[in-house]
Amino acid sequence: MRRVVLIVNPAARGGSGPLAAEAAALLGAGDVEVDILETSSRAGAVDLAAGAVSVPGTSAVLSSGGDGTVREVAEGMARGLQTWPDGGPAPASAPSLLVLPGGTGNSVYTALYGDRPWQALVAAIMRGAMRRLDIDLMRIAEGDVAVLLGASTGFFRWSLDAAEQMSHLSGRERYMAAGLAAAAGLTPYRGRVEVDGALVADGGLALVAAGGAVHRSGTVAILPRSRLDDGLIDVCVLETPDAESFLPLMTRVLEGSHIGAAGVAYAQGRRVVLAASDGPLPFEHDGERWSGQDRTITLTMVAAALPVAVPVDG
Repeated sequence: MRRVVLIVNPAARGGSGPLAAEAAALLGAGDVEVDILETSSRAGAVDLAAGAVSVPGTSAVLSSGGDGTVREVAEGMARGLQTWPDGGPAPASAPSLLVLPGGTGNSVYTALYGDRPWQALVAAIMRGAMRRLDIDLMRIAEGDVAVLLGASTGFFRWSLDAAEQMSHLSGRERYMAAGLAAAAGLTPYRGRVEVDGALVADGGLALVAAGGAVHRSGTVAILPRSRLDDGLIDVCVLETPDAESFLPLMTRVLEGSHIGAAGVAYAQGRRVVLAASDGPLPFEHDGERWSGQDRTITLTMVAAALPVAVPVDG
């Protein structure tokens, strides 16, 4: 009998508990032993995942929760597999991660599986019809924290701040309203961006995205050249003096026509330095607001750190 570990965040807003129960039932019907572990605290999935990959016979680790939960599971697996912080790949016998869409945004799920139904992925795991893809992580030097989906300063962080004030809304509606509010009241911060020691931008910064996945917030293709397994950090900078000039740039991002536009810089590398000159960086990663007061944050590449299960035709 094969064994999988299913890590569940019962507090996720997307119904992760019922989803996990349904997935466990499907796996059990396929003669797969399922060990269900629930997170009990913030960052609790890191330790659960690190322990799960060290148990002999575990073929896969499933994550049911939001993007924050997946990020924790990814970091824990990398630590347990000892691909953190120097990179991989992990041994051939290492278990792979399978993401279930148990959150609200589910951007990691979309980045890996597109619009495939999760039930088809679970069925493919049982038939052995998945392949392993060793994807990259980033490391935040200030705190030794992993980034999976992507990191940013400016607009995306301010959108998260605005969403905190909109508890009367939920799901995509909440994110859209928060983004509109953040754009309307946007004041760029003074800062600079360096990639592999080269200065990419220095001035009024409205948004700096680094990653990671092509999309943020599920649908915003801010990093169109990014790949999850190329060993490079993609960086996109929107440099603008005010909210009025930011809106046309963001419109071009939504249309997918921003690369090469005035006020847009794009670079790739393995070490990214983000700095603010007028106060703490407005920083977020994987949809989580950074609580530190850092004026400088350094992101480094951790290549091929995480084995992920993906469809053989994907």
